[in-house]
This record gives sequence, structure tokens and C-alpha cells, in this order.
Amino acid sequence: MVGTAVGAGIFALPYVFSRAGVLVGLGYVLGLGSVLALVNLAYGEVVLSTEGDHQLVAYVERYLGQRWKIVALLATCVGFYGALSAYAVEVSNLLYGLLGDWLPFTRLQLGLVYFTLVSCALGIGLRAVTVIEKMMMLIMLTLVVSLIVLGLPHVVTSNYQLVNPAGLFLPYGVVLFALAAASAVPDMKNVLRQRLSGLKQAILIGSIVPIVIYAIFATVAVGITGSGTTESAVAGLGQVLGPWALLIGSLFGCVTMTTSFLVLGLVLREVYQFDFHMRPTLAWAATIIPPLLMLIFNWLSFIEILGISGALVGGLEGIMIMQMHRRLRIVHHRPSEFTVTQSRILHVLTYLIFIGGIAYEGWVVVQRLS
Repeated sequence: MVGTAVGAGIFALPYVFSRAGVLVGLGYVLGLGSVLALVNLAYGEVVLSTEGDHQLVAYVERYLGQRWKIVALLATCVGFYGALSAYAVEVSNLLYGLLGDWLPFTRLQLGLVYFTLVSCALGIGLRAVTVIEKMMMLIMLTLVVSLIVLGLPHVVTSNYQLVNPAGLFLPYGVVLFALAAASAVPDMKNVLRQRLSGLKQAILIGSIVPIVIYAIFATVAVGITGSGTTESAVAGLGQVLGPWALLIGSLFGCVTMTTSFLVLGLVLREVYQFDFHMRPTLAWAATIIPPLLMLIFNWLSFIEILGISGALVGGLEGIMIMQMHRRLRIVHHRPSEFTVTQSRILHVLTYLIFIGGIAYEGWVVVQRLS
């Protein structure tokens, strides 16, 4: 779950913190983080209450019906393809920054080499992804701590703008994208198959760790770069802290986005394989081809992909998960190893937060197109 959440979004958070104000940014991380922790737990109860191995689309069909299944499929495809594309594009940029002076490759060529390697791991399946995830997680936590320690002496309090009303809603989509990790829950159940009682604790820890990492990293990064914070924080940090920070930040970015790419890619492959009964090879091809095209043709910017995917898709998935959770008490299901509150107030509040975010991001998209 940590590997799914901590990905490309971490590098966009300092930018939206600097534009909206640090207090506003922290409010979004803590507030949306709490809401998404509830969503993750609710999804965990749904997964444990349903026989068989599935992904979101099949769960939605069972509990909400055929029409919602179509919505779930569209949301899953748009969201996952957007995320995979963002990871591929940004890792190719980071690799070029690291290796461009040393190797006779273009940014696209390095991106294609990287894409080939992670695609091969997805072709192997859950066993390869789980092993790689464990190694990557240790490396990721080491790098982020190193980057924070290296940067703390360079924090300047005058760089902080606490609240900027003009950017009050800017962080919503990016923060939601950065924290969304419910898609990892079905595979967490598979990993914990022999000790399912530990899933609740795993979800709680997996929901809290990204909140802590994001709050500290974004606050420190803004304190270092201030108004010069770039859309992808690594470039701005490298300019202020020097080549070592650029090296650590780039390695950190490659590791975090690789873990997220592997988990989300595996989930999308399983949607096609388990829920739509595609052959493994065809499911794998359907997973990797769209982000490959996005990488080659570079259709959207990094921030645009994160904002649209986070608000529109993350909001829809959150609504569907909470609605399925309410249906658990109506549709026949087997007892779960844990239960989550069915408070109507909490459910309504969650719906309002997601619907408001979807409406705002929809308005932003219309403004961009007009």
C-alpha cells in the first residue's frame, strides 16, 4: 500500500503547497488522508467479505450492478493509464537528468529501456512484483530520509506562505492522486492469505506512512525552494542543494514511481485477466500499450495527468467503494475478519468531499478547453 501511494505525486506536492500555502497543503494531506484511510478500510472489509480473487470492477458489479460496473471500468482504465503514463514520463525525465551526460541516449530512448524492464516484471506477475516491492521500499525510505536530512539545514522560514486564497483548491486533485492506494487492497489480501486478520493493521499502517512522508517532505522542500518550487520538486531541490541532492532525489523518484508502476500495472492486468477473462498475454498487452503511447507522444504534462486522474478518477472510486460498503449489509456475503463503521454521517461526508472535488476538477478541465 505504501508502494502504491508514494509515487509520482510526492514530487508534485511541494509545488501545490507553495502555490496554495503550506497550511492549506497540510490540511489537504491530513484531511484527505483520513478520508482515504476510511475508504481503504471499507474496501478491505468488502474484499474479505467476498469469495474469490477480484479487482474493483468485479466487486462493483457484484454489489452495485452492471451500470456501475461500466463506470468502474472507465474510472479504472482512465485512472490507471493516467498514473502509469505519469510514472513512465517522469522516470524518463529523471533518468535523462541522471544519465544524459554519460550515455548517448535521448530522453525517450532511456524511457523505453525503463519501460521494457518494468513491463517484463509485470509479465512475470505477483511473485516478481512482491519481491521487487520489498527491496524498493527499503531503498525508498532510506533515500527520502537522506533527502530530508540533507535539506533541513537549508530551510528558510521566509520561504513559507501559510495561506494563499488564490490557490485554495489547487492541491485537491494532486493530493488525492498522491494518497490514493485502495487499488492495492485485493493484492494485499493475496499476500496475507495465510493471516488475513493482519489486513486491517496493514491497511492502517499503509495509509498513515504516506501521510507522514508527504507532510514532512513537502514542507521541507517548500522551505528550501520557496517561490522557486518547480512542478517536479527534484529539479528545484537540485538547483539549491547541489548535485548530491539531485542524485538522491532522482534515485528516490525512480524507486518510488517504479513501485507504484508495478503495483498499479499488476492490478490493471488482473482486472483484464480475472474480471474480463482475458488470456494473460493479452491482459499484459492491454495494460502496457496505452502508457507506452503516452510516453512516446507526450500528450499531457505531469501536473495535468496527476490532477485529472486524482480528482475525477480517485473521487469516483472512493464513492463506489463507500457505496459497496453500505451494500454489504444488504447483499449476501461471508463474515469479514474486521468491520468498519457504517455511520451514515461519515458516508455522506465522504460523498460530499469526493463529489465536490470532481465538480471542481471538471470545471478546471472545461476552463482549459475553452
